[in-house]
Amino acid sequence: MPTIATSSVDPIESAVFTANGVDLPTFQKYLVNHNAALSREPDVTKRDMHDRQQPFNLNVTWSNHSTSAPGTTGLYNVAWLQILEADVRRGYTLGGASIVEGRRVVPRPLHMDCV
Repeated sequence: MPTIATSSVDPIESAVFTANGVDLPTFQKYLVNHNAALSREPDVTKRDMHDRQQPFNLNVTWSNHSTSAPGTTGLYNVAWLQILEADVRRGYTLGGASIVEGRRVVPRPLHMDCV
């Protein structure tokens, strides 16, 4: 079994475990024993000025927390996290009959051996 150093946990996250009475080394051992992982995301309602492909006005579905950009309308709910992996595919048809050469990165759901 691999050894996990508690020093690799950011002090902010470590403080959250402590504040909630969770022993971090015990929790880490539980994750290893169950082949599990924990993912933490910062405030997912915030976007920076370079992120133009996703909505700006986001609301966490089961809370009162939301962020809206000035001068924009609409509010989109954020409820679940979907994790995709980037598979590299060789040539595909783009809906036509002939295959387009080259390699493309295509987002795909995680392979079953990764879940």
